[in-house]
Amino acid sequence: MKMAGDLEGIAHIVAEEIVQVNGNDDTTAYIREVIDAENYHDRDLYVKLEIRAHRRIVSTPLAQGLPYFSTKKELISVLIDAIEAHRRLVEQSKILHRDISVNNIMMYRPTLPKETEPNSTDERDSEASSIQLQIADAGESSRMRRGILIDLDYALMREDGLGRDTATVGHRTGTLPFMAIELLMGLPDGEEQKSRHDLESFFYVLLWICWHYAGPNNAERQNFDIMETDIKTWIAAKTFGQVGRSKAGVMTSSAGAFDLIVLRLFAPYFEDLKPCVEKLRKKMFPEINTDIEYQDIIDILEETRKVLPDKEDWTPDHDKEGYGLTGSKKRKLESYQPPLAPIEEEAEEVPLNPPAKRTKSAPNNVESKPSPRTKPAAASMHSMITRRK
Repeated sequence: MKMAGDLEGIAHIVAEEIVQVNGNDDTTAYIREVIDAENYHDRDLYVKLEIRAHRRIVSTPLAQGLPYFSTKKELISVLIDAIEAHRRLVEQSKILHRDISVNNIMMYRPTLPKETEPNSTDERDSEASSIQLQIADAGESSRMRRGILIDLDYALMREDGLGRDTATVGHRTGTLPFMAIELLMGLPDGEEQKSRHDLESFFYVLLWICWHYAGPNNAERQNFDIMETDIKTWIAAKTFGQVGRSKAGVMTSSAGAFDLIVLRLFAPYFEDLKPCVEKLRKKMFPEINTDIEYQDIIDILEETRKVLPDKEDWTPDHDKEGYGLTGSKKRKLESYQPPLAPIEEEAEEVPLNPPAKRTKSAPNNVESKPSPRTKPAAASMHSMITRRK
């Protein structure tokens, strides 16, 4: 985040510190002390794993989660903002985010800049009236919040200070339901994550919202369980390769099959976003393999945003299928960085049993000695995502 500087659309650090445990920095090096490194089954991979520190960060601006969008127009506007911020991050700062998910796109309300501080009550009253008139003149769009990207824990510097490529290979990174197909299937030797993979993740974020929410303001669907749909294999398959193959089959299917598997799962509130989603799918997964351009995705979203209403009258009480607020805690979507394994041999693929949040960089199929500081890993990706407390 520091390297991103004051880049628009990226959260800025106000203060930070490395968490201390018994007077020492809390890092993955401490956790890995329980591993018998000499006899570890993939020694070459183990020695390449970077050391990660446990940090506390205070950032600005004050923001709210994406599911709290107030209208579909605001939702699409926020996604456009986030994609434009991602483009600036890549093109200006040479940084790739690598963990685009529903949790890492947030909304904030910009404040109008003040050129001078008013000196008297009359001046303050006059200034307040002026601001209200500016908002009224600008219309409803001025009240919409802006999108911002957070959590650059897995971000990758594309170049060093001399312009040399510093991309590294060997890890899948991201949050499982939003990971790109190529990353799940395993990139060819020598290739690294690219911006098109993050753009694909933005697409899955939009799908996730349309599936899991009944309407605006964090109105979660009551009668929807993704594990009772064909999309369950995106979450609960045994290997990353299986998740990738499942996603590829859906995304490259016929229009009829895509409608049956994906679009028909949308809550009624999102009905008018279906044409947008179909256009995005065709652009993301063309019949002829071409790269994905930022502007192509933004243009499709902007075309949709322009025709969406500024105001909506949806409420949970009037939803025809009885969706609405559940009062339960949100799903926990872990980001993790498991080791890359061969994908052609099913027995060799990495099982979907990611480590707990604080140990996500460590290898997960390890027999380790008991440690009072080590938390048990989640039983499965399904339980980690859908468990409600």
